[in-house]
Order: sequence, then structure tokens, then C-alpha cells
Amino acid sequence: MSKEIKWRIYYDDGSTFTNLDGMPWEAPGLGVVCIVQLDPNPVEYNINTQALREATFYWYHRKWGYWLPSDIYGMLDQLTHDQKDWVCAVRFGRWAEHTLYREILEQAENDLDFPPKSGNSKSERSEF
Repeated sequence: MSKEIKWRIYYDDGSTFTNLDGMPWEAPGLGVVCIVQLDPNPVEYNINTQALREATFYWYHRKWGYWLPSDIYGMLDQLTHDQKDWVCAVRFGRWAEHTLYREILEQAENDLDFPPKSGNSKSERSEF
């Protein structure tokens, strides 16, 4: 049985990290440009692939099993309301020089390890 890539983190130095490389808390913590992941709720949204970007923080929700983008207030809300056991990893977003940023987003958009989008949400590939 082959393992499925459920998410991939893209960093400002050009590197990536997936769930096959390790657990969310083992991923490098700094320099996240975007995170591509399978649709966390395919029954409700059915978009196949979700791309998270332009966030100050990205945190992995242990109970839900996917990454979420957040500002400082959203992250603190999760960490301080008896949900601290749900958040098992926090990673820091980073802007990169415009050309590099666009190159990384294009790489994420064309990631063949994820299915093409099927809806029209802002967090989908067509909106890069």
C-alpha cells in the first residue's frame, strides 16, 4: 500500500516538507510561503486541493487533521481555550521577494501529487 501525500509545505528557500517526510511538528518552523493540502472537507466543499498562503501563522489541528492559516489572534484563541491539545504544530509564514514568491506559488499550483481543483474557491489553484 502506497502512502498518500496529504499536505506539502513550501518554504522561501525552495525546500518542501510533506506528511511523508515527518509529523507536522517535525517540519521546519520558519519561512513558510504556502501549504498545499487535500480538501479537508470534501463532502461540504469538494474542491479537491486547497492552497493556504499569505498567513502570519499556519497551525496543524490534531483533531481535524489539517493545516489552517491564522493571524496572531486566531492562533492565540486556539492555544488558550482548552484546545491546546488540538494544535500540535505552529509554523511561521514569510513573504519572499516577489519573483521568488510567484515561482514558489507556481510550483505549488502545478504540484502533480495533488488532484486538480474542482470548484472555485479563493484558496484553490486557479486563484494563485
